[in-house]
Amino acid sequence: MNSAPTPRPTIGILAGWQFYRTATNLSYLKPIFRGMSRAAQHLDCNVLFGCGIGPSASPSDPYRPAWPEAAEDQDFVPIGPWNVDGLIVAVPLHSAARAENLQRLTANRLPILFIGSGEPGPTIKANNAAGISAAVKHLVAHGRQRIAFLAGSSEDLLGDSGQRLDTFRKVSSELGLVHDDRLVVYSRHVYDGGAKQYKANPGERG
Repeated sequence: MNSAPTPRPTIGILAGWQFYRTATNLSYLKPIFRGMSRAAQHLDCNVLFGCGIGPSASPSDPYRPAWPEAAEDQDFVPIGPWNVDGLIVAVPLHSAARAENLQRLTANRLPILFIGSGEPGPTIKANNAAGISAAVKHLVAHGRQRIAFLAGSSEDLLGDSGQRLDTFRKVSSELGLVHDDRLVVYSRHVYDGGAKQYKANPGERG
């Protein structure tokens, strides 16, 4: 007698900000999502990707992610406890309501793993302090004294963006670098955002 096949687990994958801006993948999430897809094939499980769509290709697009609840600032996507065995969520969430939604799901025993700092719960994150410290010291070793910093999102100061910026300011102070707030800008985690800030402040480069 043949036993019934074991059902394949299904993992839902969400980002708290849009994965697509028109047809262009954001550089940060693209390799992460690709790695998750390959891991799912290797581990023989299903994945459901919830990918938010921005209204245009502009860095000034509002954050409008795909999310398991309908709201004015997000698009509903059917990925939730009714059809997944767990969630992987890329932060920042840019929304207290989205954070509360995930905590309710956690309280109802849905396993959730976060990619990036800023939310309570199991998390995979970069060593922000060590990375930024090494980068600043490397530039100083090459004789640089005026170092610009492209921060991520001003809404993510409790997460990766804030940790990196705090470390940059701390290490800069310890090394006696020039303090100039004009050298810190928010690029929203995308190349276009950094390019826009660079073009908008030509007189502040040196």
